Amino acid sequence: MKPPVVTITNFCLNHAGYFDWLVTGFGLLQERGQLRLRFRLPPSKTALRHRYFRWGAKAIAPGWVARINGPMWWLEAEIDFGGKVSKFVFDVTDHGYSYAESLLPTCDRYFKCQLPTSFPDPLQLCKGISRPMPQAVIDHAHKVKPAMLGRPLSRALDFSKNLRLLRDWESKATARKSTRLFAYFGGDSDPEADNRLKDFPGLYQHPNLKRGRLVRYLRGLEHSGVDARLVNSSDPSLIGPALSDDDAYSRTVASAAYNLNVSGLSLSLPFRFIDSFLVGTGVATDSLAIHWYAPFDPEEVIELGPMGYELDQDVDWQRAETRLKEIADASPAHDAARTAHLLDRYQRLWSPEALARYVLASCEETL
Repeated sequence: MKPPVVTITNFCLNHAGYFDWLVTGFGLLQERGQLRLRFRLPPSKTALRHRYFRWGAKAIAPGWVARINGPMWWLEAEIDFGGKVSKFVFDVTDHGYSYAESLLPTCDRYFKCQLPTSFPDPLQLCKGISRPMPQAVIDHAHKVKPAMLGRPLSRALDFSKNLRLLRDWESKATARKSTRLFAYFGGDSDPEADNRLKDFPGLYQHPNLKRGRLVRYLRGLEHSGVDARLVNSSDPSLIGPALSDDDAYSRTVASAAYNLNVSGLSLSLPFRFIDSFLVGTGVATDSLAIHWYAPFDPEEVIELGPMGYELDQDVDWQRAETRLKEIADASPAHDAARTAHLLDRYQRLWSPEALARYVLASCEETL
């Protein structure tokens, strides 16, 4: 029996990095003879995939390049299983309530990287704000399946470079867990106050403010096992050195037992999750409103309680801080066993190959 043929038919070149994980998984399965991978893009996008042509086109005709790329946060593809074809969409937007609605009637599977646990009911950002699913999504809810957010690699869907970068990340997993808890965030200001959430003044507090508060608490512990810093803040005491590149960042994450997270834009799960799992590091986070295609286990994720967009007075700070202190004080005696467990789950569930197998199997179910 011939292997299935995966044909990628469209994606936004500006967001290619968001699809590196999935396409690398397809590439690995192709190396094993388990599928064939092809690209059948519009001619203009095929041309723009060539780096030097894209650079020249952006310099000469930036408007044309923007038009060709379009406002896409998804990849379109089809899989031919011996004459039976399943079409799918792979959606990477941070917003769990935003979908490529026009594609829902014609696709067979719609994979959502940021799928709310409440789906298809509204996504509750906080007590005072909810985001309903579009009617088209509700009508086609049976097609929508959870995916996962893999990290960018070459940012160009370059398989050989992706594989080299992936193996470099994975090699860091042998690092000793010299830090108990790592907390590293871009800033503590509210970037949505004047746009997406401008109509809800007083009803929410942005997650970034909570990140700042937690970093302040952790720095106040003066604990040798804690590395907590912001890159930007109005409070100079919270600012630590920025990590210069992916190599410095991956090494730092790999040397920590746990990586702290506070849910991101629209309660999305950031790259911080896969960045941690692929080097055998756990995640401590606020309560999650988004899920992947398999549940996290207690060694992978420790939930600290609701934070997200909740108002400050609605957060149980004592619970969160107590739990973080316990993580900071925990003995390293079980680090090796936990790291091995997390790496096993990464290979079985969250690696590029695991994601590709999941997409293949889910699409085959639609035939």
